[in-house]
Amino acid sequence: MSKGSSMDDLFANDPTVQLDGNPDGANGSTPDPPVRYGQPLPKEWIPMYKKPMRTPTRKLQVVTIGAGISAMGMTYKFHEEHKLDDILEHTIYEANDDIGGTWLVNKYPGVACDVPAHIYCFPFAPNPDWSAYYASGGEILEYFKRTVKKYDLARDVKCGHRVERAAFNEGKGKWELSIGTKDGTIHDECDVLVSATGFLSHWRWPSIPGLHDFNGHLCHSAVWDSEYDFTGKKVAVIGNGSSAIQIVPQLVEKVERLTNFVRRATYITPGLGSAIIGGKSQHVYTEEEKQKFREDPEALKEYRKKIQAGSNRSFDMFVKQSEAQKVGRQQTANMMKSRLNDDEGLAKKLIPEWEVGCRRATPGPGYLESYTRDNVSLVSTSIDRIEADGIRTVDGQVHEFDAIICATGFDVSHRPPWPLVGLNGLSLSEAWKDEPASYMSLAAAQFPNFFMFSGKHRKVSTPNLLC
Repeated sequence: MSKGSSMDDLFANDPTVQLDGNPDGANGSTPDPPVRYGQPLPKEWIPMYKKPMRTPTRKLQVVTIGAGISAMGMTYKFHEEHKLDDILEHTIYEANDDIGGTWLVNKYPGVACDVPAHIYCFPFAPNPDWSAYYASGGEILEYFKRTVKKYDLARDVKCGHRVERAAFNEGKGKWELSIGTKDGTIHDECDVLVSATGFLSHWRWPSIPGLHDFNGHLCHSAVWDSEYDFTGKKVAVIGNGSSAIQIVPQLVEKVERLTNFVRRATYITPGLGSAIIGGKSQHVYTEEEKQKFREDPEALKEYRKKIQAGSNRSFDMFVKQSEAQKVGRQQTANMMKSRLNDDEGLAKKLIPEWEVGCRRATPGPGYLESYTRDNVSLVSTSIDRIEADGIRTVDGQVHEFDAIICATGFDVSHRPPWPLVGLNGLSLSEAWKDEPASYMSLAAAQFPNFFMFSGKHRKVSTPNLLC
């Protein structure tokens, strides 16, 4: 140590202690020109690195696809919980012009969540002000945006950026991306690629011949036209998944006639966690209840834990041949028949013969009751084609309509509609063409550093993924 220097002086100039914001500040110098003893440097030569081995010299580049609930939750983990800003750079590419995921795009009448609202929220942001036990899509979107703004979770988001291709470069060990924007295609690369698009993001028209030959109003539940007035119209609803089950009760009061075309029966079950509200289809919170939740966070926490525990207890009903499944199947069938006014004909067409859980069970307040109305009918005969005036079924009958609603859902194959290419040129669509195979629903073989939220074979409702 020279005279007049101190330990602080040494630390101040030691690149193993402080890089002063320059990630390459600890790298040794490279000769210019690159020669040594008059000879060119060998290609394997690298400068001496003055920091301890494995000390990062750059930030990890992470790209997430989709700006819905999953991406925002992960952003909170990165920036707020684990404080990773010094070692990580995060970019979220969102195809839509706004954030919100499925709650942004699904705006059909009656859209709601069948998971209790108090456990359908970010763990770090419980909401004491939910209006009801099961929240509407609009209220969920409002909560989502409010929470995102509070924690600045959209800081990494680029809206209007649709990922159109992702390919892993084995030489660089990076994912190379092509992103479509209104100004053309841009390119990016990352060390880690995360899919947070969810499994309800790629809607599709049904594969019915002549679909677009129809002269009336044709729409899909995922791209709802709020301007169209269904009052006094003859309306067809194709499908009986969760969207159709929510739409039908909302339209029956205003239409002249509604016909639901159904290929397969489905179970209409009590809502997840409905035992907490005495088996009712809904509970509207009083101002006194909400005030208690605001003033007593522990009471809210205990209430949420109670809902979660009650929801988890339903898991046994989905275990094949379990006693809980047998009891649940019989009780559900009895409940459905009762809501159909014990109509044997309707019950035969609408109540499945297979176990609960083989197809997604859906609560449907008002759906079964709609069939007891004079202006609502069920058609289980297969559709042959769509014609200019309506729907022709395979028995030759033509059903005329003013409007056709395709509540035919989404592509849930988990195969991306754009090229996602891993090792040896293998695309995920090709790898998963017969059966998706993943590790814990999070990753796929031959696709390094690629991770998924809500991947194939994950369990959704028990427990709820958000809690």
